[in-house]
Amino acid sequence: MLQIRDVLLIKNRTEEENLTQWDFNVVITQTGARRNVRVDIPNDTPSDLSELADAIKAKDTALGVASPLNGTGIDMADFGTKTAAVVALVADAKTADADAQALHGQALNLLGYIEGQTSGTAGTLYYDLIIIRDRLLQVSFDEEENLTQWGFKVVVSGHSTGKKAGGGETPEPVTVEGNVPTPGLVTADTTGITITPATAIILQAFGTGLRFYFMNTPGGIPGPATPYVDVQGGQSITVSALQLGYSITAIYLCVENIGMTPGSYIITFL
Repeated sequence: MLQIRDVLLIKNRTEEENLTQWDFNVVITQTGARRNVRVDIPNDTPSDLSELADAIKAKDTALGVASPLNGTGIDMADFGTKTAAVVALVADAKTADADAQALHGQALNLLGYIEGQTSGTAGTLYYDLIIIRDRLLQVSFDEEENLTQWGFKVVVSGHSTGKKAGGGETPEPVTVEGNVPTPGLVTADTTGITITPATAIILQAFGTGLRFYFMNTPGGIPGPATPYVDVQGGQSITVSALQLGYSITAIYLCVENIGMTPGSYIITFL
């Protein structure tokens, strides 16, 4: 292509604009009495270069015996063969790239990573993994390192829940109380309380049976896969936050009345 450009420049001296007919980009400037000519060859991408080669091949073929490239020693037959091969390969590469993008998008959709999807988007791999992780954490309470056997990366560190009494190292239990009508569903006020999956929680129900669980939104209705704990009136049960479905997204502690009369609750975070 460089040889073709130089031959055409020689044969079009003082009329270098003619090279645009061969699809070259010609830039002509003037510095005093001096004429400056620059003919660019787009070698940044295979696509641009192959397009120029294809245009040159088409122009040479159209001119036939009148082509200024005849008799210059440039093997235009070989140039044409290589150009056809490159144009085909570039087209194949573009198709393959489009296919790869489509496959990548399909994979992201199944994973649950496309815009608008969250860990709560049912039917995605991310959604299933969250349920699997939380279920394994439930059955491995106090032995969370066991999840490494399933391929999860586990980081175990010490946490304190609630406020510390007198600045000491023993955390002070924090209590939340409330009432639940029948039928009724309320969200316990846990504002300012630090909760982790391992946080121990004492659940107490009075007057009727209550159901406790964490949800992604306040006052959410539990689904078939939502972990929950039922506490009968007068009972006191100690569980972990994880057993109630706590996660990085499920942070709202809901209390549902499953009895026939109004009830109340006391929740103590240890």
